Amino acid sequence: MIRPPPDGSPPEHGEGPIGSSLRLWMEAIGDIDDQTKVFELGKWSYRAFYGEEVSSHKENLEFLRILAALLDRAFRTLGPEDLKDLKECLEGRGRFFETPFWEHPIFRGQAHYLLEKEASAGRMPTLLELLLTAHELEASIRPNLLRMLWIARRSTDDRSKKYSDLQLNPTGRQGSLGYAVSGLSKWLVSKSRHVLSQPEADEFRSFRRRSSAIGPHTATS
Repeated sequence: MIRPPPDGSPPEHGEGPIGSSLRLWMEAIGDIDDQTKVFELGKWSYRAFYGEEVSSHKENLEFLRILAALLDRAFRTLGPEDLKDLKECLEGRGRFFETPFWEHPIFRGQAHYLLEKEASAGRMPTLLELLLTAHELEASIRPNLLRMLWIARRSTDDRSKKYSDLQLNPTGRQGSLGYAVSGLSKWLVSKSRHVLSQPEADEFRSFRRRSSAIGPHTATS
């Protein structure tokens, strides 16, 4: 859970966690072949949200390592047009606008922190919590699952869709949670053996099962 500063104010840009994030990001870009640096960047982002004590999160941290390896394989398949499409989406200039990608996690974690304080005081802000959960599902979890699906497919040399094309359906609407979960399930059955060891595939399946509980998963795009 996010622990805000004592006065409740957000961190200054370029200082504290923000500065550390940019440093790790630049180190990863500087030597993209070093999977350890990609993993460290993901681990920092994870700890920035959950706090430093993550010793009980062994499965999630192991999954970060697996994703870093798939990301490395995926990027080796990207051509100039793929990279241009991805870059424009991440910068807010593409077909799919990646707003949450650049948000510091403390700003959203603050809302969860306040709701937990209300609950601990015996008040149950159910409607606010449901609205916040719905926002997280739509703004973060759904695009992240679709991002994982794109990475997984590209790691096995599936070049059928650019990044923006996977995030959006043919009508320009954002793909659903169900489409992402269903796509990951199909990839695990048909393709994962080409790039993952059996223990890694089992870890990925465990993540997919956990993610199936986050909401409806009718497989529509």
